[in-house]
Amino acid sequence: MGNQYFGDFLALGRIVQFDGSKRNKKYTKKEIALLLEEIGMVIKNNIYSFHTKYYEDNYIEGLFDFSYIASPFNSKLLVDLMMDGFYNSDIGFSDIFSKAIKKYQQKTSNNSFIIFFKEDQIELLNEKIIELKDRIVSQIDRLLIQDIVSKINEDVIINVNHFKKEYLYELPKNIKGFICKRLERPELILELSVAYEIPILLTSRSYSNAAFAIIDGINKKAYLNPNTIKIKNAIDLKNSYTFTLGEDPIYSSEEIKFYASLVDKKDFDRANSSTWYAGVALFKTEYMYITKGYTPTFDEQVELYCNLLETFKDKLIQIRIPSFDEVMSIDYEGEIFTDLEHVRDYSRIFFTNITAIQKASELTNKRISIIIPMLRMGLEIEKWKDLIQGYTGFSTSDVKRLLFSIMMETESAFMYYEDYRYVDSTIFGLDNYIDECMEKSKYDKIDYEEFMLQAFPDLEGAHQYFRRTGIKLLHFVQGNILKDPKILRKFMNKGFKHFIIPLSHIKKAGEVLFAKESVKGKYKDVYAKRKKKKENDK
Repeated sequence: MGNQYFGDFLALGRIVQFDGSKRNKKYTKKEIALLLEEIGMVIKNNIYSFHTKYYEDNYIEGLFDFSYIASPFNSKLLVDLMMDGFYNSDIGFSDIFSKAIKKYQQKTSNNSFIIFFKEDQIELLNEKIIELKDRIVSQIDRLLIQDIVSKINEDVIINVNHFKKEYLYELPKNIKGFICKRLERPELILELSVAYEIPILLTSRSYSNAAFAIIDGINKKAYLNPNTIKIKNAIDLKNSYTFTLGEDPIYSSEEIKFYASLVDKKDFDRANSSTWYAGVALFKTEYMYITKGYTPTFDEQVELYCNLLETFKDKLIQIRIPSFDEVMSIDYEGEIFTDLEHVRDYSRIFFTNITAIQKASELTNKRISIIIPMLRMGLEIEKWKDLIQGYTGFSTSDVKRLLFSIMMETESAFMYYEDYRYVDSTIFGLDNYIDECMEKSKYDKIDYEEFMLQAFPDLEGAHQYFRRTGIKLLHFVQGNILKDPKILRKFMNKGFKHFIIPLSHIKKAGEVLFAKESVKGKYKDVYAKRKKKKENDK
């Protein structure tokens, strides 16, 4: 197997080897006691989330199902087996947990629950126990990785045999990349890598613990113990794409603005640390659902959104409700999509999300936009507004209501753009739009002429409509295609003023804007000289 790179990002750091089947460091009895307590909370939180799902989604049928599935995780036998393994062996903590669940199932194979189920039901429920156990194992490993990294005062690259999406949840700032030999759902992993702006290397090559490594996702290369020249070149390359703390942009435009797109709190301070960004135009909430391993609670979401709002103070903030589809799905919930039909079926998830955004707005006394993704028809707007009003209790005329914004990212949305004028702002989501109208992936190299012929006319039509006197609807442009400097420059030249640019590419976008400003300045100088010459000739 050759190297496979997820994400066009650069990571430099010391290798930290992690193996869930082993103890990756020596633990004191006090540390083991603390870990046991934290792992107990992980189990408890998963069971609570599972309990909520079963009782609300299945009601009476879920009572017996939940009791059967939860029984091994709530048992005293599990606690005893884990206590014994934690203190009296050198086996990895997640391995001890897995083996304890297996022993419980073996010892209680004829428990009292069996009378309520048929044989095929028992088999299905046992599968659900294994699925829940596997998710908890991933979360325990995440806890252990973060515990190890918290004691390291330098940038690191985590080397694991099997990469799990849960490792990305609340990612520590000093984890710069991952190396693995195995992973599932590569399409999802690519989306996660891009959203978290962190490279993931899938390889059969061995990387020794404590060695220094570079993952160059831009040029698709990796280096183990590179020389000083390679390290310097990698740092220079990284610094050509993104700014360092304290570095100001070279452009001075007040008309054209860049906005951040974020998925967690690790980059809040950095995105807010200078004048590069005018705010966060797109905070994507689905990623916490996908990487946490179970449903984020109301209080947890309120705390996160308050942190976001307090960090960026008076800058623009827009938060998108979870955008679920075939790839961006949550395995602990089953098939879920973000449309009006599924939102009502999964009200438990969307109600918590929307009311948490509202609560954060109230607590910080800041009015913010809530973004609805994937609208296809104008008539959906009023239905979504009614749904949000029902959740929040605010009327559409209420001063403190959430601002209502949408993603325009489908062909039909750009065909009927007049229907979208009665919203507070809109985002032209080019990733999904290009997929529909050009049948191209956002990660494909898009031909400029082809884009201008097939996609740009509808975008420009909507833009001209929204900027007319009397409408002036704030509209942003977002998409991977903006990494192409020629295409980004075209948008700027056509009067688009608001762009959502990731942290890992902001300096390249800044160069495009600076070049536009420089040319504009030259034209002004030429015009001034001609005017002066005419005056002198009179």
